[in-house]
Amino acid sequence: MEQIKQDHDNKIRKRRVGKEQKRCNKERRNGAQQARLSQQDQGGELGKRRAKWQGEAAMS
Repeated sequence: MEQIKQDHDNKIRKRRVGKEQKRCNKERRNGAQQARLSQQDQGGELGKRRAKWQGEAAMS
């Protein structure tokens, strides 16, 4: 019984991680779009945001 519960918890945890990943990817795609639009904004708002993503990627 305990094993079944554990498997279930793992499945949910995996799903949550997957959702988190998807959200991150969506944001990254939007960021890439913005970067194409404004190449002159190097090191501006996008630069800060990009640094934050790389921090998240390093953590995961």
